[in-house]
Amino acid sequence: LRTPHSALRTPHSALIVRLGPLGDLVHVVPAVPALREACPDAQIDWLVEPPHAPLLELVPAVSRVVVLKGRSIGGWWATRRELRARRYDIALDFQGLVKSAALARLSAARRIVGFDTAALREPAARFFYTEQVQVGEGRH
Repeated sequence: LRTPHSALRTPHSALIVRLGPLGDLVHVVPAVPALREACPDAQIDWLVEPPHAPLLELVPAVSRVVVLKGRSIGGWWATRRELRARRYDIALDFQGLVKSAALARLSAARRIVGFDTAALREPAARFFYTEQVQVGEGRH
């Protein structure tokens, strides 16, 4: 994900939302050190589904792994409480699904950033974002 410098505005706390699957998580991992380099003092958390949490525990630039508490409304509500307590400046949806965009929005981050509509797997996800970033042609 390439963002203009102004899109980051040096957040103190950031939430990455990429729930799975495993291979796609691996594609996002390089974004974390890039974000860490741009914002060295930021708290960078990652929201993920339970089976993939152990992988993210191995990524040193991730401050904290937040595990989705379940697929039920109760699980989402418990996750929402945990995320809102963190008071994120920015949530970055690297998945592009309505589910991931909704979870980013439920975090109550001040800014919810996702891919441009053409790059979204589910175009309706755009309604949850406060900002969209151009991905460009031929990008994974």
